[in-house]
Amino acid sequence: MKKIVASILVLIIIVLAGVLILQNWPKTNPAPLPNKNISLNCPPSPNDFDIFFNSRYSPFSGYEANNFPNSIDKGINDYPSGMAAVADFYHLLSIPFNDGKNILRVYISRAGHSNSDDVTFLRLVKSSSSGSQLVGDISPQAGSNWGGVYIPIGISKDDSHIVFKALMGSPGAGGGSATLGYASLNLAVIKLNQCNQLKPQQIAASYDAFFYGNFSKVLYYAEESNVPKSEKPGPDYKSAIKFTNLITGETRTLFAEPNTVYDSLSTNESKGITNFKSCTWREYAFECSATDSTVQNRILNLP
Repeated sequence: MKKIVASILVLIIIVLAGVLILQNWPKTNPAPLPNKNISLNCPPSPNDFDIFFNSRYSPFSGYEANNFPNSIDKGINDYPSGMAAVADFYHLLSIPFNDGKNILRVYISRAGHSNSDDVTFLRLVKSSSSGSQLVGDISPQAGSNWGGVYIPIGISKDDSHIVFKALMGSPGAGGGSATLGYASLNLAVIKLNQCNQLKPQQIAASYDAFFYGNFSKVLYYAEESNVPKSEKPGPDYKSAIKFTNLITGETRTLFAEPNTVYDSLSTNESKGITNFKSCTWREYAFECSATDSTVQNRILNLP
């Protein structure tokens, strides 16, 4: 009997020791959740980002060509189960890949919002007749008196990059000058933010960007050190014309002349040229005035 009691006491001591060890064992961070679920755990800022359906704004100005339904998306394998269920998502855009086999579908999720107009995040799905593949999620971004989200507008000619244009919400009091501009996502090396969501890389900080080569090359303005810095919040001085090849990653400055700003870029891809203007920098002048005696009309051969 004494042996049985002793055995029980030993067993209890072993169990208690195991519990104590587990309680003091070094903690490890859990593995990231699958990308298709992570957005629910990282909601955007509490700003109401409802511009998609709100009639007070002009919905999708500049995005209409890809609105779903359209001629390139017949709805095959739409709303894939477990990825973009029809109960939780709304199919917004469809953009064809250049291989003629795949479509980029953009869905809006409103999960976690009582107002059906509010947008929690966008879900990007690559779809074909044989099935669907999750690309990832994008949430709105917000700052002081501004908010916006990157919307896909095109795919580079080799299908390696998705090009985005920021859709900005209604500014708060004193806001309105901020914009996220344009960005791209390299599908071969997808970058994620701290919430495991897609992190498109900004190309241009304004809407003054001009794509050509089937969304593979872009010309855009930037503010460089050849002129004094602009005041913030507020627009940048267009003191440089820059070029980026999305496929190769090449970026270079084409023009950044001393005390000079640029304006009126107009690309003629068939002729391989861009017309533009230059003029002398003046404080708070963000474009070349027609009455400015320093204005020059110039031509650039497309890189």
